[in-house]
Amino acid sequence: MAKVRICPNCGFENEPYETMCVKCLTDLTNAPLVDRSDKSFSEDKTVVQTKTFLVLENKDFVIRLSPEVEHILGRNGEGSQYLSKFPYVSRRHARVFFKEGKWFIEDLNSTNGTYLNHRAIQGIAELTDKSEVSLSSSVSFRVRIEKR
Repeated sequence: MAKVRICPNCGFENEPYETMCVKCLTDLTNAPLVDRSDKSFSEDKTVVQTKTFLVLENKDFVIRLSPEVEHILGRNGEGSQYLSKFPYVSRRHARVFFKEGKWFIEDLNSTNGTYLNHRAIQGIAELTDKSEVSLSSSVSFRVRIEKR
């Protein structure tokens, strides 16, 4: 099966040799190679594989996360092109991952905390559609779970 690099920002399937997403120009140097999610055929029936992306919507920017890998949000992590301007967001602030059909978030001992629906996260918390995530008190996101 052919390999691709999934853009962590927009979810686009890039060729394995690409170092920047051809759709949104996000850096792909840390994006792993994964099997292409093409259609598979069985008994003359088409089966379309869907992926569940996590979209973090801020009033000024959007971060789209792919389910294939775990993501570290922070000034030096995923979304750093946006989060680096928020001094109260830690370099490695929170871990976001997809497991058994659900999205989860975990605070990584950040200095100013991670909040889900205005409550500090203790351990791992499940993310649901339309919930609110805050990294410290300086940046908030509306969660959207997108299947494609």
